[in-house]
Amino acid sequence: MTNLRARLSIGAQAFEGWKTVEVRRAFDAASSGFMLEVVDTEAAPAALPTWPIKPFDACTVQLGGVKVITGFVDRVEPSYDASRSAVRVAGRSKTADAVDCSAIVPGGNFKGYKLDAIANNLAGTVGVRVTAKADVGEPFEDISIDPGATVVRALTDLCDARGVMLHDDEEGNLVIDEAEETDPVAWLVEGENILAAQASLGSEKRFSKYVGKSQRRGSDDAWGEVVSEITETRTDSAVPRYRPLLLAPEEPLTTRELRDRLDWEAAVREGAELTADVTVLGWFRAPGKLWTPGETIHLASPKLYVDRPLALREVTFRQGQNGGTVAVLRLVPHSALNKKSGGKGKGKKKRAKGAKGGGFSWDGVVRVGDDN
Repeated sequence: MTNLRARLSIGAQAFEGWKTVEVRRAFDAASSGFMLEVVDTEAAPAALPTWPIKPFDACTVQLGGVKVITGFVDRVEPSYDASRSAVRVAGRSKTADAVDCSAIVPGGNFKGYKLDAIANNLAGTVGVRVTAKADVGEPFEDISIDPGATVVRALTDLCDARGVMLHDDEEGNLVIDEAEETDPVAWLVEGENILAAQASLGSEKRFSKYVGKSQRRGSDDAWGEVVSEITETRTDSAVPRYRPLLLAPEEPLTTRELRDRLDWEAAVREGAELTADVTVLGWFRAPGKLWTPGETIHLASPKLYVDRPLALREVTFRQGQNGGTVAVLRLVPHSALNKKSGGKGKGKKKRAKGAKGGGFSWDGVVRVGDDN
């Protein structure tokens, strides 16, 4: 039988038996987080244990024997009243220091560095290692880091320019990545393995025209309007009304970089057309395999108007006395996590094997009147 217990390890000590468990990981979040709570209703309030857990403690979190977080304890909250005592522990991945801390750059800029090199330089100042699973593109000509920007905030702007994302891994490293559309690793089917589900189908984040404007320093090889008035345009033919959006990235971009930035913006917003939150029993999609952000999952749910492969954007593992042991999966189109999956033109990926149609339908909506 699969072990469905959460374990917090600090040094040689391990803590299990938590009454409430919540662990969140996301493909577009630089740091995973956890919250664990133990409650004692038998012991007298004066018997509240002195737990050897304190903020800044290095720790790991395992779910069912599988490591999900390597990081630090952020907060310890003991409490009691006349009938119960409790201790709540919360923390995040090692990458939290890159999320919280300012990017300190001597001179304030990078010239001729690739994204992964800049990332390792910035994150390395707070002891975080960066790996790149996605293509990081060509070196940036000249990038200035805004004073006061955190490491992750500075890197997110550069990742947007390259159409990639930042997330952490179970060892506490930052990862530059994009979600590839593959054959589904699992199927979620209405009436079979879905406990609860809801979807949001929207259009307010999409635009028919994306206009980008930038400028960069001149040189002996490029000057005048070529560097001072860089403009690019990207259209989304699926938006029927004229809805323009002007983007002016803070970092100076070349024409190609600006074009990539617009492709990314359009793809992410196309992916925002659909979000589905699905609750399933347990933490594992297969023996020894936790649900992992970035995976391709086929969702077949007529009540949600969805029958297509989607990307797992975020997973929240939960366990409690009333809710049991479940995973809440947030699913989105791959274009929300990979610019090459969006749009109708060049760069469109082939649909995964076995996938049905795209988009969503409104077969369940009944028309009750006719305006004609």
